[in-house]
Amino acid sequence: MNRMRSCGAGAAPDKEGQESGGIRIQPLDSGDRPWAARFVAERRGTDHMVVHGTVYRPRDLPGFVALQGGERVGLVTYPMEKSTGQDDCEIVSLDSASPSRGIGTALRQAVVHAARQAACRRVWLVATNDNLDALRFYQKRGFRLVAVRPDAVEEARQLKPSIPQIGDHGIPIRDEIELAMYLDERRPRPQPGSGVRQEPGCGATDRRGVRAGAKRTLSALPGIFAVCRLHKDAGVPNWALQGRWWSVARTPDELSVVCPLRQVPKGVPCEPGRRCLQVAGPLDFTLTGVLAALATPLAEAGVSLFAVSTYDTDYILVKAADLQRATRALIQAGHAVTAG
Repeated sequence: MNRMRSCGAGAAPDKEGQESGGIRIQPLDSGDRPWAARFVAERRGTDHMVVHGTVYRPRDLPGFVALQGGERVGLVTYPMEKSTGQDDCEIVSLDSASPSRGIGTALRQAVVHAARQAACRRVWLVATNDNLDALRFYQKRGFRLVAVRPDAVEEARQLKPSIPQIGDHGIPIRDEIELAMYLDERRPRPQPGSGVRQEPGCGATDRRGVRAGAKRTLSALPGIFAVCRLHKDAGVPNWALQGRWWSVARTPDELSVVCPLRQVPKGVPCEPGRRCLQVAGPLDFTLTGVLAALATPLAEAGVSLFAVSTYDTDYILVKAADLQRATRALIQAGHAVTAG
């Protein structure tokens, strides 16, 4: 299986019925981390990965190590998102030194157990469209396909240009596929839709800040954005004015630029890795409570935002790693979110 990859949670496939054999699982500790960096780099060609627009270094994440005969033979890493009643555990990487010996299965079981102990709602991961072994591995062990993000890998290449164009089985690497195992059966499962999870809402606040049936509709714009800060006396650079969506604002203290990350030159101070949600407009200038109705559920979910307003409508930018959590929070507040 091709390990020269830096996006998606891979898995060394195991055969059913071979999940024993003296495998011992222990938490990843500080003494394991230099080995973890080397282990991941040997199998993926780099010690870091890009998943849903976020750069991860597995050695810095919580994880488990598999040992067999006193030797380290496998690694899984799994950051947990903590938000109000919506804790998620994400498998970022899973690698085995010896496929088909039960190592991957034992590591996956350890993560699921940790997630249950932490009262997580679900365990989830992202695989690329070419990674048929990972798709088979996880689906055979209780995971379901819950979202497809077309061309997401092209966006990841903006952060990691070395991601190959062709992956396993000669398949072009283009899309991210999200899989999840829901641990609390009382929670709603994702509904069919545009690739963004659609879970039932629980009421909404309209643009006047009062309870009403009207909902806001937002769409996720394609691409990854950056928020840049230039000197207050700097001229507006040409690179800031490229693409279909950008925003420039000057104040007495700074020149602020919001634009696609791929066009920001190296060395420019910026906050990278942002996704943009557009509020359907046009919006009347007399309406109030627009951003409050969106910011409140996001704040309750622990998602920070950067807002940009235009004549017609509003835009909110969130960290790419928070996009799924933001989508879920907005939908549960009664809004609609669609893929861009």
